[in-house]
Amino acid sequence: MNNLLDDLKDMSYDVLKGLDSLIHDKEGLEVVDNFIHELGESITKSNSERFLDDISIYTSLNFAGFEEDYAVCFDYNNKDIYYIPKDRIEGNMPEIGEVLKKDKDNNFYVDYTGIPINEQDVEKYIEECKIKRINSRVDDKFVVEEVNKDYIECINQFTSEKENLPIDDIKEEIKIGDILIYQDGEWKKA
Repeated sequence: MNNLLDDLKDMSYDVLKGLDSLIHDKEGLEVVDNFIHELGESITKSNSERFLDDISIYTSLNFAGFEEDYAVCFDYNNKDIYYIPKDRIEGNMPEIGEVLKKDKDNNFYVDYTGIPINEQDVEKYIEECKIKRINSRVDDKFVVEEVNKDYIECINQFTSEKENLPIDDIKEEIKIGDILIYQDGEWKKA
């Protein structure tokens, strides 16, 4: 039964991406577009939750902050981002950069013996994890918001998340408003 539910979640995520690409930024459909983005974000968090039981008790996750009822954590070694429900954190709530580990009951706790990451570095590590995640979602489209010296700030059209792409990864001339896709191992204009 769980496999069927997981397959339905994955399929609904793909359907939402297709629907979003049809109505994104269409006049008069902003409410529907926002709903699709919120639903997509909810599915992403829910999908992340099902992988929590597979995390080894030896894996160190660094805490990046709270988003609603979820603790956003990352495994820098594997460049994965996890959303841990607050009710699965036992004991003290973590501070930014602190290490979380899983216990034998599949709950999480602050591991004070773990080596925390400096708070000012957390955002940099999250960005690196997001780039890995971006590279794994080849169907998503990214709208260029700003072109900087070292990176291009984009908005994922499906999730509405801001993503910073290293400018060296993009071979073409890019300007604000361009749409980028990841295809055949490189970034291209759509």
